Amino acid sequence: MFEFVTKKEAYNEHRADFANRVCKLVYNKCENDIEKAVKEIEPLYDDFEENVRNVYELIGSYIPLFAFFELKKHGADNYGFHEKEYNEAIGNAKKACSEYYE
Repeated sequence: MFEFVTKKEAYNEHRADFANRVCKLVYNKCENDIEKAVKEIEPLYDDFEENVRNVYELIGSYIPLFAFFELKKHGADNYGFHEKEYNEAIGNAKKACSEYYE
């Protein structure tokens, strides 16, 4: 979990492509500042959870801004992560956001 596929693979999956295009708009609107973007994405995240079929299946590997949002919202304990694992997951999500959205 929180190991991301290549950008090409992510954008080939239709639900992930849609979510990542929205995430890219938000990320770029926030001048590529992930902390600002994660605050902006919350209401959209909720809409995706409610309206996009099984989007939760894609978050940890295909939609890094949503993954970063989940990690920040729920914290390490929710995933049974030790601090090192949690920081690695955060780092993976940040790196993938840069690769996918910049």
